[in-house]
Amino acid sequence: MTAELEAAGIEGVVAKRAEAAYTGGQRTMIKVKHARTADCVVGGYRPYSAGAGVGSLLLGAWDANGELAYLGHSSGLSAALRREALARLKPLETKANPLRAGRSPGGPSRWSRGRELAWIAVKPRLVCEVGYDTLMNGQFRHAARFVRWRDDKAAGECLEEDLERERRPSSVSPSRRALRRGRSGGPILAPRFIERRGA
Repeated sequence: MTAELEAAGIEGVVAKRAEAAYTGGQRTMIKVKHARTADCVVGGYRPYSAGAGVGSLLLGAWDANGELAYLGHSSGLSAALRREALARLKPLETKANPLRAGRSPGGPSRWSRGRELAWIAVKPRLVCEVGYDTLMNGQFRHAARFVRWRDDKAAGECLEEDLERERRPSSVSPSRRALRRGRSGGPILAPRFIERRGA
């Protein structure tokens, strides 16, 4: 059913047990969202503002022209991970910006007022897996969540087109009536959908 929801441009549903009655004002239903992950190249980092280590990783993927497109950042790292990331990235620091011109991080916006925007470029060698909610205009809509390092994957395998392919809707979107019925034909979902804004 995940593929059907994706094709319809819906990021999740509010669900309850088929035999359970609706109870107004009570938290008896749950929100079910599709978990998305992506393997990204680390193109730089921002130092942690409150101590030693890495505050956030700057992420990218290779576009069709062989340039590293900026996708967004991953923050909220644990203290141990901040130190580990710095040990991994420090030897890769470079003065050359590996990210594609025009979409590099650090530009002012209404979200970045009063925040430190300086970042340190690194050679695009390391790959990490991150979780994200959705893409908007080719970038993560919100900060991505670090999942793990991908030492088993070459940086050259992280392609922008793979992310674009995942977010591209199907040419035929299922109806809401179809989505409200399980593959066996029985109703399993509550009649309220979470629409993806900006998709």
